Amino acid sequence: MRCSILWVLLTSSLAAQPGAIPGMDAQLIRVTDVTARGRIGAFPTGLNGLSGAITICNPGTVTIPWLAPMQEDHPTYAFLFCRAADGRFEQISDRSYVKHSFSSQNASGCGVCTTPGRTSLGPNCSDTYSANTNGDRFFLGPAGEVDPWLNAWGAVGSHFDRGEPDVGPPENADGARSLTRLQTGALDPVTHRIEVGDADLDVTGGRFFFAAQALVAREPEAVREDNMMSVEVAAIWSGLEWRFAELGTATHGCVLQHWTDASLDSATNGSDDGRFYVAVKVSGPDARGLRRYEYAIHNRDNTRGAAALRLPLCARARLEDVSFRDIDGVASNDWAAVHTGGELVFVAGAGNALEWNTIYNFGFTTDATPTAGAVSLDQARPGPGAASVTVPARVPSTLANPYLGDGCPRGAFPTLTATGSPARATMPNPTFGLRVAGMQPGATGAVILGATSGTAGVGGSCVWRLAPPYHAVPILADASGVAAAPVPVPLRPKLEGASVFAQAAELTPGGPALTEANLSNGLEIRIGNALPGCN
Repeated sequence: MRCSILWVLLTSSLAAQPGAIPGMDAQLIRVTDVTARGRIGAFPTGLNGLSGAITICNPGTVTIPWLAPMQEDHPTYAFLFCRAADGRFEQISDRSYVKHSFSSQNASGCGVCTTPGRTSLGPNCSDTYSANTNGDRFFLGPAGEVDPWLNAWGAVGSHFDRGEPDVGPPENADGARSLTRLQTGALDPVTHRIEVGDADLDVTGGRFFFAAQALVAREPEAVREDNMMSVEVAAIWSGLEWRFAELGTATHGCVLQHWTDASLDSATNGSDDGRFYVAVKVSGPDARGLRRYEYAIHNRDNTRGAAALRLPLCARARLEDVSFRDIDGVASNDWAAVHTGGELVFVAGAGNALEWNTIYNFGFTTDATPTAGAVSLDQARPGPGAASVTVPARVPSTLANPYLGDGCPRGAFPTLTATGSPARATMPNPTFGLRVAGMQPGATGAVILGATSGTAGVGGSCVWRLAPPYHAVPILADASGVAAAPVPVPLRPKLEGASVFAQAAELTPGGPALTEANLSNGLEIRIGNALPGCN
């Protein structure tokens, strides 16, 4: 019964996707032989043109058209080169040109192939393109000419039609190939190949990944996951060129799956446009109770692209060290971040949408804790489907202990954070407590708890952030200047939804607070097991 329900859902999905043909299926089975085809410049500031080999199979039940340009019905291949380092997973290649297939081998690399000829790939048949062939600029064209959702490409006015340099009208728009081998032979050794700089390869501790993707017209979205394949490689500078050694076995799926300790989710714009992958890695908390969020977003085959990233972030959450990385190195079109109304929004600069076969990175530091939620990607251009794509992801949507403001002295105040398992006032929580860091070794003081907050000046720039009545928990700093104040939370249902306010005082003769103390930042401690994410 469960199998029959799954089949109904699957066939309904296929029927809903315009143009999809059941049985149309492609699968990459080999991604290998990453090769530096040429370079310009001197190490360590040179630029390299890479390529790699692939083998594709037809595990489906219908033949796949394989017509050479300038005929339009043929698969295309896109490539990425990525690096994992310093807590991020980044695309370090440019948006390289895509390979247009031109002839199928119909070899028996994935079964018994009985299809003759070279203009289609039959069921159980395979086709291989070497690194040399995939680096041949005679068959490489701009990614922007391809509709990745439909794998639609128009010959008229294309790069192949125009030539390089452009041959001019009317020949540049007559549907006949103007790009010649003489023209591509005159290009430098890097242009239009997978371009990667020395500086992005010469990174100690970096892990490198080569990824390929096949696009086949009329292939149902439900079977496209194995159209992607990636393999880890070691990048080795020989003194003259970069060489690449494969590490392990190539795997199907999005290249972001290789990001250690990151979560990965994806979604399409219904049946109207392609898929985005969202990977997120959260680290921390640090000594100040802050966590670092790093997002990597891969547009697999969404034609309309993305021009904004929206994710929930509590209005009272602290936000620091916002970062963005794209692949063009142009600061003037970077995405800008705005935190307002319980939402953090990154908005694309002019002409810098997240296009297909591209990975952009977004990062920030906050005191909000991660929960299961979703991000939204606003589509960059009008077209079929919704205005945005919602993707499940870990998001900073819970703020258990809101920050009430800085302490004193300015720039050097003790830091008050929550501790425990968990570090929030759930009921009961015998492990909950408060930690004060940045005190003088051996110093004494107290964590003060109050039922309500307040703001009263107590000397210079010092602000006392509690209102009476108070309860004091004595503290004593250890040799590293850290003190602990246990504040176990009992099981008292009437406390659900209540808050306690806290601030620490370090006794220091001559201190800025009434000449007697240094004050920590203030915290609101939200009590309960069913609290909403923000208050």
